[in-house]
Parts: sequence; structure tokens; C-alpha cells
Amino acid sequence: MSARNDLLECYQQWRRWTEAEGDAIKRSDWTLVARCQQNKSQLKPVIVRFTEQTHVECKALGLDLDVLDREVRAVIRDLIVLETRNAGVLADQREVNKDHRAELDRSERNLQRVKHSYRPVATVAWESYS
Repeated sequence: MSARNDLLECYQQWRRWTEAEGDAIKRSDWTLVARCQQNKSQLKPVIVRFTEQTHVECKALGLDLDVLDREVRAVIRDLIVLETRNAGVLADQREVNKDHRAELDRSERNLQRVKHSYRPVATVAWESYS
């Protein structure tokens, strides 16, 4: 397999991880989100390496680097769209969770008020001598 094919396969793997990440965000599966992000992070140095190897191959074969760059940029644009979509879904999830947290905090305060209202009233000491 050529470095170009390896590079494009890495980008396809990135796409698969990004799509899985988006699904995980929608399901609030934060463990899977973290795993997807970790796997994409591990792909970064591999992509850099294959990009460098692809440039070397193109020069050795006398191929036009501009053609490769246009191809790679198109793939990257698609990935940016997916990443941006995921960021939007994540922002929506955060807002929902923020609202839910505020509701839980209000409930907790109400429960504390109820708890305080049912505390036994301390008997005044002088009444106990009667």
C-alpha cells in the first residue's frame, strides 16, 4: 500500500471515530466519547508521518503535489464539518445538563426547607419544671 492510500485510510478512520463520537455524545456515553477522542489523538502523528511520506513519494514519482493537496483538503473539509456538528451537539448537551443541574439544585433547596420546617421545636427549659 502506498503512503497516499495509508494517509487516506487514516482520514477515513478519523471519520469513523468522529461519527462514533457524535453518536456517543447524543447518547451521553462519555466513556465512548473519551475513547474516540483518544483514538483520534493517536491518529495525529500517524497522519503527519503519512503526509510526509506521501510528499516524498509524489516527488520521487514526479506527481503533482497540488492534486494530492486538493484531495486531502476536500477530505479535511468534510471532517471539519463533522467535528463542528459534534461540537454543536455537545454544546446542546451541556445546555440540557446545565438546566437539569439547576433543576436538581432547586429541588435540593426545597427539600432542605421542608426538612427544616419539620424539625422539633426545642422545649423551653423553664417549662420542664412545672
